[in-house]
Amino acid sequence: MSGGNRGKLKSEDEERIKKNYQLLKDEIDPKYIVDHMFSQSVFNLDDKEEILCHPSRGGRAEAFLNKLLNAGPNKAYAIFVNVLEEEYPHVAEKLKSTVLDIKLEECPYSWFDDSSDIDKNHRITQAEASRLASCFGKNWEHVMLQFGHRMASIEIELQSKGNNIRLTITNLLIRWCQQQGNNATYRNFIDTLKKASETQVATIDWEGIQEIMLLPS
Repeated sequence: MSGGNRGKLKSEDEERIKKNYQLLKDEIDPKYIVDHMFSQSVFNLDDKEEILCHPSRGGRAEAFLNKLLNAGPNKAYAIFVNVLEEEYPHVAEKLKSTVLDIKLEECPYSWFDDSSDIDKNHRITQAEASRLASCFGKNWEHVMLQFGHRMASIEIELQSKGNNIRLTITNLLIRWCQQQGNNATYRNFIDTLKKASETQVATIDWEGIQEIMLLPS
């Protein structure tokens, strides 16, 4: 899932870019930093070529920033700032010191709304289900109820796996994926977790889920 349109940046990162858009456009020349963004899979080859095809520095900068704003709510912004610290430290400092106008009180899964439809509709594999199992903590049993499992079957599964919670959750998630078929997407997975969060006090590692979802398939 590298390169292309991954959705918008996180709200606070997008705000910092927009508030400093003219400064960035005036100061940076992407031909000195686009290779690093490409090597970190922030941009793909088409992105790189579209940026570098502009003859003027301003044109390259504008194309670069527009690509960056749609590089997804993952590590794209952090990678960009790291590059600036090497090549344009004064610009990096300005970004980091920017006072935001928006009040950032996002819910822990707000990043999902900004994800691309490709990521949202990606069907969860068994390998991903195993990794996702590590993102459930306290009261995980109640979350599994939202996935359609009965408490009795959850307890039987746990006993059969020697009380290995992660292996139990993995098997329950795989069973859900099998039952859902083509509907076992991240969209439906996240929707189910949202319902669980609203009805039960459960510990869910939303950042871990985000990282797993954005890993190259």
